[in-house]
Amino acid sequence: MADPVNYYLRLLDRSERPLTVAGVQLEQLPIASAEIRRQTLIDTSGIRYRQISLTLRTQYQLTGYMQVGRSLKDLDQHLAALRLALLLGWPVTMIVIAICSWYLAGHAMQPVYRSYQQMEQFTGDAAHEFRTPLAAMHSTIDAAFRLHGQSGSDLLSEPISRTLQVIKRQNARLSKLVGDLLLLARLDRHQLAGEYCLCCLNDLISDLVEELAFLAIEAQVKLVQQVQTPKKLCILGNEEQLYRLFSNLIINGIQATPNGGQVTVTLERGDRYAFIIVQDTGIGIAPEHQSLIFGRFYRINQDRSRASGGSGLGLALACAIARAHRGSIQVQSQINKGSTFTVKLPFNTLAKIRG
Repeated sequence: MADPVNYYLRLLDRSERPLTVAGVQLEQLPIASAEIRRQTLIDTSGIRYRQISLTLRTQYQLTGYMQVGRSLKDLDQHLAALRLALLLGWPVTMIVIAICSWYLAGHAMQPVYRSYQQMEQFTGDAAHEFRTPLAAMHSTIDAAFRLHGQSGSDLLSEPISRTLQVIKRQNARLSKLVGDLLLLARLDRHQLAGEYCLCCLNDLISDLVEELAFLAIEAQVKLVQQVQTPKKLCILGNEEQLYRLFSNLIINGIQATPNGGQVTVTLERGDRYAFIIVQDTGIGIAPEHQSLIFGRFYRINQDRSRASGGSGLGLALACAIARAHRGSIQVQSQINKGSTFTVKLPFNTLAKIRG
């Protein structure tokens, strides 16, 4: 049965004066024009009503009007409750969805992460296991040459001697490759944190330029050092690996620069970072290769890389070492104009030593 508080019925005469009312009292709800068939009214307490007006006629003339209405209070209450539920429930729902997504994504990525860890473990273990037989092979070849020199006899024929020399060179190249793979595996597993110490970049760059000067002279390339800060800059890092990082970049620059070119090594001081810039006037790197050169075993020119003994791990190592020191490395290059490699390393202000 309908609630009389929610419904009302009014009969009006031709002048729209009320004749009889059932339900809501007149003083609570104003009388609206009966000419409007459908309308929404609001009583003195703010409750909304939906009203429909009907015309009453006899065969010949208009006799009056009938108005039927219903309170929208319960509907408005339901809508208010729904708005409140949406207002409170939407953030909660989003949080629940985010947590579930994070959990499911993590759960789905676990096999991939385990596979990646196993691959890293295999690379490190394989590289470690290869070092012993390679070292034994190197020692055996050296022992054969020493025995040949001490005996004074022609124990080794010329072809055998040349073959052993080739084996020795390839063994050294393979040993270097194994060492690089082992270092990459250690960097991936963050196993160098305990080997960090205070490293002076000024001294490190100066020593490198001095040590690689002979390589530049042999390649007929000018190697220049530019230090843009009067103070010595020190960072917390692994000196051996920083040496490896900068030497890889400088050697690559020398190898990529034609006769008469120049490789410039610049040390600059920023607000929170030290910048080491290696710039050459070499052959340059095409734009399509610049985003790939830091990948492992990636070589732009296969023939030139093999001729120079490159394995395609030099820049990958440089990038991994920079990241291990909370830094980064970027490249800018133009074909036939040269390349610029910029290493950005954070330094501690307490670690700056005045010259």
